[in-house]
Amino acid sequence: MNIRLLTTLAALVYFTASAQLATNVTITNLQGKVFTNITLDHTNTLGVIWTAQDGSMGQIKFNDLSLESWEHLNLPNDARNCILAIVSEKIAEAQLAAEKRKEIERQAQAAKEEEDRQKSEIEKQAKAAQEKKDKLQAEILAQVQSVTNSEEQKIDAMQAKPLLMSSEEKEARDNILKALLDISSAASVGVTRNDYGTLLAKAVSILTFEKTKLSTERHEKYLFCAEKAIGYYAKANDEWSDYFKYDWEREKEQTYMSQAEFIDLARNGMTIDTSAYRTTENNKMLFYVPFKECLTLYWHAADIYVQKMHKDV
Repeated sequence: MNIRLLTTLAALVYFTASAQLATNVTITNLQGKVFTNITLDHTNTLGVIWTAQDGSMGQIKFNDLSLESWEHLNLPNDARNCILAIVSEKIAEAQLAAEKRKEIERQAQAAKEEEDRQKSEIEKQAKAAQEKKDKLQAEILAQVQSVTNSEEQKIDAMQAKPLLMSSEEKEARDNILKALLDISSAASVGVTRNDYGTLLAKAVSILTFEKTKLSTERHEKYLFCAEKAIGYYAKANDEWSDYFKYDWEREKEQTYMSQAEFIDLARNGMTIDTSAYRTTENNKMLFYVPFKECLTLYWHAADIYVQKMHKDV
């Protein structure tokens, strides 16, 4: 309450403390409460004292009086005019504050809608990227599956009649295996993203070079296992790249894995309970998986093939 209003109220108390202000009036305060057929007896420093015909009485604070209510008070013109001006000013200030609140609420709603739109767009892009990735993996899996049976039969036939290897062939196989073991060892004890990428690139290069020395059918299973292991190590590398590419993955320490990826891992000897992972809102075939756990799954799958290479002597 400002100084002008305090001064005027002091004058009001002086002029009306002992005089009855109005009888049988109906007043509605600023909160909407109606006082019917009341008598305005007198004022104090806080408001107007009223009594009703049934003997009840109460007080209406000055701050709660509407403009119309002030008209019922038998005040000197100067005091009434000053009060009405102040009350009008307060009402205008309240209206302005209400308009500002509405504008702030409107801006907040607009910001939320924009945030929701951006979030939806990010999820849409992530979904499209995952679908593209799933489609590519499904095509690769179909190609691999189409030749797996015949390859396994050839390998079984070769194992039935072991062939001696030359020193050059043995050295080539050892070099490939060592490169893969370097990745496996680094992943098990801890490795940085850059070092991991370097080890993977080295393994790919060694496999590409050394497999030219392993052209006979004797080495088909060995090379098949080597390529599968590198494939899973590469998937872990891709997930690591996405981790640094997308902010949400680093913030939540999570990534996406599809049902097709879980099926592929299961076909290669891993047991995975998909019920342990939460599906996304828009795609029930897409799961949120802790980032580190995703890397571990791919590393484990790769290690299965590395162990098969150990046994292929």
